[in-house]
Amino acid sequence: MGYRLFIALDVSEVVRRRVHAAATGLPWAGPPGAPAGDSKINFVAADNIHLTLHFLGEVADDRLMDVHRAVEAAAGQVGPFELAVTGLRAVPAQGRLRMIWAGVAEPTGRLARLHELLGVGLHEADFPTDHRRFNPHITLARVRATREADAIRQAVAADEDRLFGTCQTDEIVVYSSKLTKKGPVYEAMGRTGLTG
Repeated sequence: MGYRLFIALDVSEVVRRRVHAAATGLPWAGPPGAPAGDSKINFVAADNIHLTLHFLGEVADDRLMDVHRAVEAAAGQVGPFELAVTGLRAVPAQGRLRMIWAGVAEPTGRLARLHELLGVGLHEADFPTDHRRFNPHITLARVRATREADAIRQAVAADEDRLFGTCQTDEIVVYSSKLTKKGPVYEAMGRTGLTG
C-alpha cells in the first residue's frame, strides 16, 4: 500500500478565496467541471488551492520517513518568508491551452532555495524529481478542451497584474491526494516548520 504524495506550501484563506473567485468569475467560467461555452474547464476547489514544490506520485508506506527526512533537512536551512500572489496566467501563452495559474513572487530567493534543497534531498533519497526550471505558481484550473483559447487568454490578461494578497509562509506540508469522482481529496501527512 502507498500514498499519492506532493510537497506544498499553503496560502492563506483570504488569498485562496480571492484567486478562486477571480478564476471562476471570468466571463467564460462555468460551475466546476461544467462546460464553459465550448470549453471543458475543471476548477481547483478553493480549499485545495496551494503552491506545489514537488510532486512525488505514488510512494510506498515504507518510504514515507524518507520523504519526511528530506523535508526536515530542507526546512532546517530556510527561514519563514512572505509570498505575494499576483496575476492570472493562461498556460501556455500559445497553442493548446492547458491551465490557468496565479503567479507567485518571492524576492528574497528563499522560495527558490527551498525548492532546490528539497530537490537535492529527494534525489539523494532516490525519488524522481523534476529538473525543469522552477516556476512558482498556483494552479486554479485545468483546461481539458476548448475552442475559445484566444477569448480565455484575453479574459485572463485583464487580471495579469492584479495583486491577490500576500501571506506568511512558515511551514512545508506533505500532502496525500486521493482521486475521487468529485475531485481530489487532500490530507496533510505532516507539517514541518521552516527554522533555518
